[in-house]
Amino acid sequence: MEGDVLPSPGEVTVTTADGRENCEYDIRTKFADGAFYEDYNLDLCEMGEYVFR
Repeated sequence: MEGDVLPSPGEVTVTTADGRENCEYDIRTKFADGAFYEDYNLDLCEMGEYVFR
């Protein structure tokens, strides 16, 4: 979604089909007010979904 804006409230599905066998990812989000949120070493295969509120 780099460069795109998701209106609030909104929802988007991101598929991580990059061919890697490792399911650990880092997520970085920038909010409309300029604040950032970062979360590291997430096993997305095990989690199934990730929600920002």
